[in-house]
Amino acid sequence: MVMKAKAAVDAVSSCKNKVSCADILTMAARDVVQMPENANCYKNPVDPTLIPSYAAELQQQCPKNFDPNTVIALGPSTTGIFDNMYYKNLQNGQGLLTSDQGCDASIMIQSSGSNTAEKDHQDNLSLAGDGFDMVNKAKAAADAVPSCRNKVSCADILTMATRDVIKMAGGPSYPVELGRLDGLSSTAASVNGKLPIPNWNLDQLNDMFAFNGLTQIDMIALSGNNPAKQYELR
Repeated sequence: MVMKAKAAVDAVSSCKNKVSCADILTMAARDVVQMPENANCYKNPVDPTLIPSYAAELQQQCPKNFDPNTVIALGPSTTGIFDNMYYKNLQNGQGLLTSDQGCDASIMIQSSGSNTAEKDHQDNLSLAGDGFDMVNKAKAAADAVPSCRNKVSCADILTMATRDVIKMAGGPSYPVELGRLDGLSSTAASVNGKLPIPNWNLDQLNDMFAFNGLTQIDMIALSGNNPAKQYELR
């Protein structure tokens, strides 16, 4: 169903590559949340999971002479509340989906007096400072164009840069979908257990990559192309 929805959106030229599967899943979840309100217009007995006073209020809103075979409009409240809270939670680093965190350029966030950010975790100290500067310069250049201001995220810049570096190194070029939101939350604690360490054995490496949806072949390919880290596989 998600793939069909994605294909239908991408079939519209003005919408191609602008609506992500993550957003489709979010909207589908929103609509499923809404369904119980409409279902109680004809469901008897009323859904026992609803607070009785709330169920009674919903039934009072049902159309007179309601035909259960007719689809009625979504209620006016739940939809907005769900959407608003979903995106507020995203901004606070409290997404509902695992895809809501990660690939959000949170590595770019600076530490503050009360928080140590990801970039200052000991496992990230080897990241080159000029790399951060390059992303910031690219972001500033995009924002200097009035029609592009606040429309290009650091997350998208990092994604496109990764694609271009792979191509420059002799690898394949590939299309990337854009529209990522930059994260506003970054903590050093969130790095723990997310990166491999030099003294891990093969089973530990396999488990960590598998947890992130990657196979042993993916792990070997990524490790072999990373001269900064070498692993003894046995």
